[in-house]
Amino acid sequence: MNRFLQLLGKPIYAIRSKLKYQLLLTYMFIVFLILSIVSVIFFNFFSTKTVKENNIYMGQLNKQIILNLNHAITALENTTFLLNYNNDINELSRANRKDPYSSSLQVGTNEYKSIDNYFFNLIYSVREIYGVYIYSLEGENVFSRNRLLTAHYHATVEQTTWFKEALARKGKKVLIGRHKNQFVNDGTDVISIARSITDYRDDRTLGVIVVDLNIKQIENIVNDIQIGDQGAVVILDDQNKLVYSNNESIYQKLESSSSFNHVIGANNMQAFSLGRGNEKLLITQNKSESTNWNVLTIRPYSEIISEIVPFQKDMLLLFIFCLLIAMILSFIISEQMSKRLNLLKRFMEKAENGNFDFRMEVKGVNEISKLSAGFNSMLSTIKHLVEVEYNEKLLRKETEISLLHAQINPHFLYNTLGSIKSLSIDEGGQKTSQMIQHLVLLFRYNLSRDGKKVSIREEMDHIKNYLALQQCRFEDKMSVDYWIDEETLNEDIPIFSLQPIIENAFVHGFSQKLGNYSLEIKCCYEDQFIKIYIKDNGTGMSADQIIEINKKLEERSHSAIYFFDSKIGIFNVNLRLKQFFGEKYGLRIFRNEDEGVTVEFKLVRRDIAG
Repeated sequence: MNRFLQLLGKPIYAIRSKLKYQLLLTYMFIVFLILSIVSVIFFNFFSTKTVKENNIYMGQLNKQIILNLNHAITALENTTFLLNYNNDINELSRANRKDPYSSSLQVGTNEYKSIDNYFFNLIYSVREIYGVYIYSLEGENVFSRNRLLTAHYHATVEQTTWFKEALARKGKKVLIGRHKNQFVNDGTDVISIARSITDYRDDRTLGVIVVDLNIKQIENIVNDIQIGDQGAVVILDDQNKLVYSNNESIYQKLESSSSFNHVIGANNMQAFSLGRGNEKLLITQNKSESTNWNVLTIRPYSEIISEIVPFQKDMLLLFIFCLLIAMILSFIISEQMSKRLNLLKRFMEKAENGNFDFRMEVKGVNEISKLSAGFNSMLSTIKHLVEVEYNEKLLRKETEISLLHAQINPHFLYNTLGSIKSLSIDEGGQKTSQMIQHLVLLFRYNLSRDGKKVSIREEMDHIKNYLALQQCRFEDKMSVDYWIDEETLNEDIPIFSLQPIIENAFVHGFSQKLGNYSLEIKCCYEDQFIKIYIKDNGTGMSADQIIEINKKLEERSHSAIYFFDSKIGIFNVNLRLKQFFGEKYGLRIFRNEDEGVTVEFKLVRRDIAG
């Protein structure tokens, strides 16, 4: 048992671990379900169609049987009609009643023999006639003749229903259902037509004439009809009594069914499904308008359905063929889908190992193609972020080294400048003392700020110390204007963000300029941002240079850090702002209308962001 479970577990694990097997089984299940439903629908359709066609065919057979049966009965009816007005028969009937109009027609006379010969010729000339019988008004047989030429015996029929009805109908026919012929020793089954004999002289009723039809004539009519191998024909009279059946065992079983007795005669043509044991039967009935007899054709459903067995075999072969085609197509589709997913899986494993240089080929616009495109985009983003991280680490390392070098002397210079300041005050050098004070504050800001961010107020104070030194250097040639919104001074800004920009103004803007230098520093709220503007009147830059620098600032290109061979400059500040606040923040440069450039800082407004 354990061995069996182990063997069974392997394919189950393979199915659970492989998407292509799951897809294949899913496709196969769906296709099998659809084919099964279609097969059932087609089978039911053709079964219903076959039953309907059989019902129509059986109805046509019923009509043919009724037509032939009516023809035979009409022949009897016409015979009785002609015999009713036959002069010899009238004479025979009157003689039996000792009628004053009758002649001396007696048994054994030539006249009597003439009547006997007439009936003999009539019986053998009209094949439907089995026998002819004449009864008196008292129901006694006064004459009989049949095909077997057997001796007759006298029997009264005065109390029979059909005899009374024949007398009452005054010459109209009475159709008598199946019964035993009482004049034949072997008790042959016949159906009969009785009609009263009317005296053509005064319309008096003289007796009753009866003409028999052998039931074998009906059997011959039915035997010409073919209703499969197990079908049956049942003929019932107007009282639903059996006239003829070529399979009486079926009729006897059906006769016991209350449902069968209820539906007989419901419609001229109706199909019924009645149980006979475990077997269903199709019954189609038609009624004769002239006789009110019902003709039923019966056929087992199983025999009808067997007619579509060849179709079932064809359907089975088609089902198997379609299933095989579906299996092949399902395997191809699942293999193609899993192949692309497996390729994506292998590429993801490469990415896990740190390889971001490859790209998947994107074909089509389906979900897997979109997933592949998204994966390619993710690889590009990851590679970009890795490069950003690497460059930022490199930049931070270089900055730290630069600051370390810058901090070797500041400790020494800080103490030395303090001593110089004291000596300058003692000697009365007030201006020199102020310059040294500003320089000391610069070094103190540099040494005392270990964090990455400061307030705008602190950064502005630092800039003021820096510019104070520059004003001492350039004396009256330089002017600085401040436009500061006091509410912005408590906002955050990365440390050393403003000084590199102002240094650029002196290095690149004022170095080649003749005349006075001016700076405007503005800090204010604009919409949902904090804006800082540093405007100079230096030599400025061309429009192409402005466009190129702004493009690199927007791209956040890390090679742009060294665009002007400046390790710490505008691109460094822009990168730090984006790192600190986000991608939509940073620097932009504008060319002034008159001269110089303006650098715009876009910073986070804390009351909106937080």
